[in-house]
Amino acid sequence: MKNNYDLSGISPKLREILKDFDERIDQAGSGSGLSSAEAVPDASGSAPTASEFNALLQSLRNAGLLKLS
Repeated sequence: MKNNYDLSGISPKLREILKDFDERIDQAGSGSGLSSAEAVPDASGSAPTASEFNALLQSLRNAGLLKLS
């Protein structure tokens, strides 16, 4: 895997699935259907506000990682 994750203790089949997913993420933007979500600022307080949470949800929806409601 390109991102050098610690895969110790992970079964071979799950490791294979994770490697395949990692490769698909690397191909994002080349017609793979996967894309990265846009950066969203960290929550500023001890609990996220509704607007901070909604910004995260919108970013995930725009990237196709979360279905539209």
